[in-house]
Amino acid sequence: MTAYGSYGKDLGFDAAAAITKYRFVKLSGNPEEVTPVTGVGDNPVGVSQFTVTTAEIARGKGASVRVDGVSEVEVTVAVNEGDIAGLNADGTCSIAAAGDRIVGQYLTSTAGAGRASLAIDVERGAVAA
Repeated sequence: MTAYGSYGKDLGFDAAAAITKYRFVKLSGNPEEVTPVTGVGDNPVGVSQFTVTTAEIARGKGASVRVDGVSEVEVTVAVNEGDIAGLNADGTCSIAAAGDRIVGQYLTSTAGAGRASLAIDVERGAVAA
């Protein structure tokens, strides 16, 4: 994996629920709080950079979310550099198909499921044709 994953703008949020690192999150509806993406129609705000457990939330740990730049993301299929990323219902990514919400472009390739570097582009409402 190249060093692409260390560039971007991260914002701190409270976590409404347990969050898995390198998955997309969305705003929860409460001020300055995020929650995991739970559907392909969700509007993601960015990619969680760390896992946050329920026990850690109770102790006050928040979520660091990459809202702009490059991040590693969890992918469920093999991807190629240059492919357009689509959002899955659990906040992971795959290759965008018709009707999928577009969340960026891959900067690295994978042989299968795992992690890839993604140039984040969470343009509101962008859907693959």
